[in-house]
Amino acid sequence: IVSIVLSISYCYWKFMQKEDDKEVEKDIIYLEESDINYFILNWNFIKSKLYDKFPKILEEIDQLHFLTDHEKKYALIKHFRLDINILTDKMNVSKRTIETNLYRVRLKMKKNNMDPNTLEKKT
Repeated sequence: IVSIVLSISYCYWKFMQKEDDKEVEKDIIYLEESDINYFILNWNFIKSKLYDKFPKILEEIDQLHFLTDHEKKYALIKHFRLDINILTDKMNVSKRTIETNLYRVRLKMKKNNMDPNTLEKKT
């Protein structure tokens, strides 16, 4: 019985080790503090200031006609995975306000068959 338990434990451990070894590919996006300051203002201002650095994502978000300009700003915040605590200080709004706006953007994107994490159409 002890050998069976040990062999099962070993197999389980090897299986879990395989799961940990999988490589995770992430796109890393670097924003400077001055870039984060742009989120204080409206979508068109953000677009004009960040277009040189991130044209693809800005065009993708701008194509989402079911989002208002205000919601597009929050879709960009979600895409960049910006820290909410930093944004509360910069934007002079509460953490709850930012969380609520991000939630509404996610709901609208899901309603329109968009994956909120990748900004791609679900098939």
